[in-house]
Amino acid sequence: MSEARSSQNSVKSAPRKVAVWCIDHPITAVSLYICVVSLFFLAFPRVDFWASGLFHSAASGFAAENVPFLRDVRHLGPFLVRVIAITCLAVLLAKLLVPERGPLMPLRMPVFLLTTLILGPGILVNSILKDNWGRPRPRSVEEFGGDLPFQPVWKITDHCDSNCSFVSGEASASMWLVSVAFLVPPTWRKAVLAFVLPLCLILSVNRIAFGGHFLSDTLLSWGLTLLLVLVVYRLLYVKDPPLVSDRQLDAWFTVSGRRLQDAFSARLGVDPAGLARGGPDLLRALSALFLARPRAFQDPGEAERGSVFHPGDRVVETGQVSAAHAQHPRRAAARTDNDDHAECQQRDPCGHGQPERRQTEQDEKQQPGTTTEVSFRSRNHTRDRHSYSRA
Repeated sequence: MSEARSSQNSVKSAPRKVAVWCIDHPITAVSLYICVVSLFFLAFPRVDFWASGLFHSAASGFAAENVPFLRDVRHLGPFLVRVIAITCLAVLLAKLLVPERGPLMPLRMPVFLLTTLILGPGILVNSILKDNWGRPRPRSVEEFGGDLPFQPVWKITDHCDSNCSFVSGEASASMWLVSVAFLVPPTWRKAVLAFVLPLCLILSVNRIAFGGHFLSDTLLSWGLTLLLVLVVYRLLYVKDPPLVSDRQLDAWFTVSGRRLQDAFSARLGVDPAGLARGGPDLLRALSALFLARPRAFQDPGEAERGSVFHPGDRVVETGQVSAAHAQHPRRAAARTDNDDHAECQQRDPCGHGQPERRQTEQDEKQQPGTTTEVSFRSRNHTRDRHSYSRA
């Protein structure tokens, strides 16, 4: 009896020991998983036909892809990926724009998420494997009504040019969502995994039901993506010292943000201290950067008055004259007439002798690109009487 009980206890404790070993050695465990799955489907390729055949019929093909609800479910995974990626980019951008303030979260979190997203689903799965291995999708092979031959896993062929079946991009993106569980507090990890893992399974099976991927594509995509997530997590969080720390990232983004502020301030002519404070000053600077119109374009009202902005001119306030205007003789003459007009208004506040501004026939014959000369004539008096009243 005692020997039987001990044998039963050893059998029950074996899975626990395996689970503990996998938790203690996650990278090795996932690497073994990839090897085992690859060898299994190389030895038994008909398993892929069996799994895809569950959702295929000779009459309607892969009918699941025509169900509106399942098509909507398919978009749920990419939507969550976009939300997380945009949030991470917003955190990093906020630190760059307002470097004097602390980050919204430790910067290793968005760096970890974006790095794994780019390297895993982005480069490894979509750019390297899907675009170069050339495995036809289930709906394209002869066994399911297509015209291409079936190809086993890891075999490079030319039957498909790009965006092929090996491996599943959406299964990779759904497995990438597990990376969020690495960053949340320990008390939340079970809840996050309880939501992400079933979602990962649903999205992946959905792709098999649509005839978009084989079962082997999905299982290997899970393993490759999880392996990359574990490697990056080890480099950023487990390794002592880590590849980069929160303090180092904060310092780098602070220095880069200040350089960016200096560039903005030099470009827009604003105080860098105002940009560092953020808020209205930052919004005004950004609006000035993106909404300012080129000076080479001429306003219709300015065209009628003969005033044209040139790229070399400075925009000046009332009462100020740019260096280009001061050096031009005709512009200087126009400025002298303006001064005389202002003096006349001071001597005649009632407006009886206020001159009227208009262009002469000689001004209309000027060549394009020159500044228009203006002359002042009195409304009801002659030039001599105007000069007499000014004296």
